[in-house]
Amino acid sequence: MGRKRFAVAICVMTLLLAAVGGYGYVLEQEEPDSGEELGSAEEIEAAIAKSGEMSGNADGAEGSEEKEAQEAVVGESPESVTASAIEGDEETDEEAEESEEELDEDAPEPPPEFGFDLYHGEFVERILPWQDDEGIYYVFLPSYGKLSDLVLSADFPAKILFDGHRQMPGDRFGGIYFGKRYNIGVAGEQYQVTQIEFRRSSNVPTMHITAESEDYFDSDNKDQKEPMTVSLFDKNGERETSELAGTIKGHGNSTWEAEKKPYQIKLDEKESLLGMGSAKKWLLIANAYDATNLKNKIVLDLARKVFSDWSPEGEFVDVYLNGRYNGLYLLTEKIEVKENRLSKDCECLLEQETVKRAQDQGFVTDKGLSVEINYPENCSAREYAKITESVQRMEDALFAEDDSWQDHIDAKSWAGRYLIDEFSGNFDADKLSSYFYAKAEGDGYYYFYGGPVWDYDKAFMQEDDDGTPYLTWQAQGNVLVVARLKDNMVELDSEVVTVNHNVPRNGLKEGPFMFKRNGKYYYSFPWCERQTECICYCMGDNPMGPFEYKGKIMEQNTDCWTNHHSVVEYKGQWYFFYHHNDYCREHDVNRSI
Repeated sequence: MGRKRFAVAICVMTLLLAAVGGYGYVLEQEEPDSGEELGSAEEIEAAIAKSGEMSGNADGAEGSEEKEAQEAVVGESPESVTASAIEGDEETDEEAEESEEELDEDAPEPPPEFGFDLYHGEFVERILPWQDDEGIYYVFLPSYGKLSDLVLSADFPAKILFDGHRQMPGDRFGGIYFGKRYNIGVAGEQYQVTQIEFRRSSNVPTMHITAESEDYFDSDNKDQKEPMTVSLFDKNGERETSELAGTIKGHGNSTWEAEKKPYQIKLDEKESLLGMGSAKKWLLIANAYDATNLKNKIVLDLARKVFSDWSPEGEFVDVYLNGRYNGLYLLTEKIEVKENRLSKDCECLLEQETVKRAQDQGFVTDKGLSVEINYPENCSAREYAKITESVQRMEDALFAEDDSWQDHIDAKSWAGRYLIDEFSGNFDADKLSSYFYAKAEGDGYYYFYGGPVWDYDKAFMQEDDDGTPYLTWQAQGNVLVVARLKDNMVELDSEVVTVNHNVPRNGLKEGPFMFKRNGKYYYSFPWCERQTECICYCMGDNPMGPFEYKGKIMEQNTDCWTNHHSVVEYKGQWYFFYHHNDYCREHDVNRSI
């Protein structure tokens, strides 16, 4: 079935995680004894009214003895009331009606922006809240952030009524918990009441990028270069580097169209970030099409174990853009011919790309392979001719009926790239973002190496002959399920269907894998009958079922602690991949393929 056959299933992600180590990003949940849940609208109104007799300080310290009338209407979605409510002015029924008419005629202005200062040690970080489509505010703190160190910033003019208490600039937020929603009113020309929730990352370094222009990150201009500074802290809040100056610009092709955008930063001076080799250029990969945020990281780590030459490294970071949390990113080394990157004897760096994407230094081979020359950046006519002729010679040799291809490519590196693409079911393999590089041959032409690997955010998916992707997994309740995915590969495009016809329930394990053979769909899965997993399967005529249980493909291996699998067809031959521990029998939890 070629590239259209089923790719490697989600179970391979589990297999690779076991091979290279697990990675995670957790938003801390509500702490124990976090206080009462939000009550009804009437109870909230009463609490807010009562709070007018209390201190205006959120941490419980004594405040002004002056009583203030505080009126607010809190519903499921944000509502606006007149600014006089927070000021305590009385309003007659007629004035209220006139005010409502004015609001109907003129849409209320959005609430003024407010923000926080996070103090940790000698540093102060600006943290701006993020607001979802329902108007709920979220404040995301780095892994070392404490709510008791969060202060309402004096840089914003907004008046805040937080959980029934007046908040003033400089006030600290005490007695609150992560994962719990609180009522908040933000006053400008209109007083808008909504809710706010505080969350915190876990065990992830933090990067703050401050652009020269406040609105830079609202721009869709990928090529716009903007002066900026970068601050980087480790997961414990210790400063990784001094404040670094440089520029930032957009990055990527289709990923740039996503809401969460990738970026390239270029520092004024070379710097080592998070233990990676010192360099000027770094990439922030958004993983916008990967809901797990794991795929690129898994493959990059695996590739560093496979390839003997340089392969890019990446580390997770929480990224704040001009103070606003923008999500979890993968900070990676850029694929380029530079010191501490791909530099050892490399004479040219090439990338398989579409003809449309290829720049001025692109060309197409006789067999239709579209190639872009990334290095040298500005080829002379002589260099361009040498590169294009070398690639064509390589292609001709690969299609020849002899072994002359061995004179043109390094088989080990190309095999490594191929295996990684096959294991991950790489959507872009041999089409987009597929790199290879060259070293000089004795006859004056180039000898080509496969890699470095790049761009795996759409990998680890199952795709039918017509290109429709599917996701299989073990759901809660110890059941196997399948669902169709949308084209963006991160949203479901169907109901979740349970595979339950005579399928064993007790002992099911994670990592089902579906493949197609001779027009039939095979839904295979690990099942722990006794000591460790055997591999079982069902069959059906449709990827969404129904499926009929058929039995076992592989009996349990009592010497290995666990077993996960995949099934791949290559050149008419079917191959079964599974766990064993033949190379590490002294430890049954160690596995190989």
